[in-house]
Amino acid sequence: MSCWRWFACIAVCLAALVAMHLYDLGERQALLRQFASDRGKGTDQIVERYGLLPDQCPSEQHGEFYPLAAALLTVEQLATSRFEAAVRAGLAQAAAATGIGADFSIGPGRIKPSTARRLMKDHEGADERTSDGVLTRRLLDRCGSLQVAILLLEDIRSRSPGGTDFSFVRRAATVYNGQSEPGTSLRADIAAQIYFDLVYNVFQHYRFARRA
Repeated sequence: MSCWRWFACIAVCLAALVAMHLYDLGERQALLRQFASDRGKGTDQIVERYGLLPDQCPSEQHGEFYPLAAALLTVEQLATSRFEAAVRAGLAQAAAATGIGADFSIGPGRIKPSTARRLMKDHEGADERTSDGVLTRRLLDRCGSLQVAILLLEDIRSRSPGGTDFSFVRRAATVYNGQSEPGTSLRADIAAQIYFDLVYNVFQHYRFARRA
């Protein structure tokens, strides 16, 4: 095959990837617009598209923190394009395989390996020398990521007990989204509020679905 044909094949593949990425982004933006106009219908569609199925991770579904942990994973998957998620997963796996200490948020829950290592040590008694490969595989697995998100919520509750569901969800969303410091701009404040609104409404969806 000539160089020009190779070039044409590569160009077609790249164009297809770009088109798929743009379609993916458009789908997510449409769901956000639906959520802005109709909270209930938008929440249902977001959970249907990016949420946990009733038969997924059954051993975690009876725990106190499941509805909120599931909501955090759902919103993070909504906010992360398939392309970005795939790139992060590939880089994390390559880093773990080569022994490079990469530490960025990965998996359905967008959790850093260093955060997972600390939580597993503090709440599960895991060895702090747990390999990067083990951490990466757990965080890239939907149920494994959910388990670590639950550990994070347990950690937040242990540090600041009490409060209503509403106040705890806000505190958890703030910590999870890295918004612990005061907002540096109006744009950041608006983004944080949208994130909280999404998490709270999806949390309510999971909580009431469990009671049904």
